[in-house]
Amino acid sequence: MARQHRSLTTTKFVSVVDPDYLRRYIADLDFNTPPSAWAEINGEEFDKYLSRRENQTIAAIVREDFQRVNDVCSDGMNLILRAYRRAGIAVDQELTAEDLAFRLFLDNRKAFDFAWSRYLLFAGTAKLSVHAATAKTVDFSEGSIRSFERGLSVWFSDQAKGQQCEITHFDDGSESILLIRHGTYLRAFPHWLEDQLAVAALRPALEDLIVFEREKGVLRIRASGQKERREYIRLFALHVLGDEELAKQAESEEVFTLSPIQSDQFSYAGAGPITRVQLRHVKMRLYGVTEPIINISSPDVAISFEHDMQGLSLENGLLLSAKLKFHIQYPGERPTSRTFTISPPSRSDLPDRRDRDLVMGYLEDQGVVLR
Repeated sequence: MARQHRSLTTTKFVSVVDPDYLRRYIADLDFNTPPSAWAEINGEEFDKYLSRRENQTIAAIVREDFQRVNDVCSDGMNLILRAYRRAGIAVDQELTAEDLAFRLFLDNRKAFDFAWSRYLLFAGTAKLSVHAATAKTVDFSEGSIRSFERGLSVWFSDQAKGQQCEITHFDDGSESILLIRHGTYLRAFPHWLEDQLAVAALRPALEDLIVFEREKGVLRIRASGQKERREYIRLFALHVLGDEELAKQAESEEVFTLSPIQSDQFSYAGAGPITRVQLRHVKMRLYGVTEPIINISSPDVAISFEHDMQGLSLENGLLLSAKLKFHIQYPGERPTSRTFTISPPSRSDLPDRRDRDLVMGYLEDQGVVLR
């Protein structure tokens, strides 16, 4: 799952975290030869140490761990603080953001994973699918989660993606969150072994998310692929909702519609903190013999259709997706915006941030959100 801040360097991270935390982290790793005391406090030396041939495999783990801590404390520090509160851990006001995040990573990995899972909901670039999942019973017991995990392990193994699968469950208010870590296809990585060029076959780890809104009976899924998404729905229905047949309903029921935009019934005027809305991009399948698909982008597509499209209108085809920009201003705060795409019947990449409920409420009032 793609994320931000991929430019982080080990040198930079080592320079900003407490050396004692770094020593504790290194002590838990299986290095054949531990780094020198100088490398533990000097980012350039530590980076050189990781770049040694014998450390290349474990270096990938180290760099990814550092990246996670950096990402969540850079853009999601409020989530780290929430994780501290949920775990009942006192927050040391004298620590930097990096040290607070790294300390949580070291001392309470599940609390850190909670912050990380919420971060992925708004920082990942994969589209979020939304599905109706109304059921008479919902079972998030340890037994059900482990059954779900075993079912996914078998499925991933059948897809030649390895049997490794780990599900971590969190409850957060009215939402239940499942963080799913799993493998994918083996990849060949050339590397030096002594003076010979060798190739190692490694299985990258991926992270997906399932969020179930218990009060609304809505399932949100951020998956690494379409096959994964469908299997998550099927196995979630089977093991958590207790009825595999509910997967068909979740797959087929429409959650989003662009009909109000297509029929010019959608209001771009805004309401409350939403000062205005702009249509930034549309994808359409035109009616006709060949049914061509066109993409139209502009600062305001609605105005473009009105003045610049020479007779072409949104009613000349089927609207497949629409990108909307919401301008938002809360009293006493600087204006901000949220830009996202909706692709019916169930796909959206609306970030799961502070404004999500505000935007979803507006879309529901306008008839774009059906659930």
